[in-house]
Parts: sequence; C-alpha cells; structure tokens
Amino acid sequence: MSASAVWAARLSAPERVALAYAALKALDEDQAYLTASAAIFGTLHGEALA
Repeated sequence: MSASAVWAARLSAPERVALAYAALKALDEDQAYLTASAAIFGTLHGEALA
C-alpha cells in the first residue's frame, strides 16, 4: 500500500492540504514548482507524463 493511499484513508482533506503544503515548503522553489505541476497537471518540464 502506498503512503498516499494511507494518507487518503486516515487524514481529512484539510490535514492532507497541510501535509502537501508542508512538503512543498520543504523543497526549493524550482523543485516545488515541478512537483506541484506534476501532481496537478501531470506535466514534467512542460511535457505530459505518460
């Protein structure tokens, strides 16, 4: 079982938002942008992920 499946089952939506926010804030700006883009839009460096 993946960590995201456990978090989805055990955390409320606001708790998952706080976790995502904290994780992105822990990254440098470029890495946070790429991570958020991949998660939200399915893109990596402007290219759609397969």
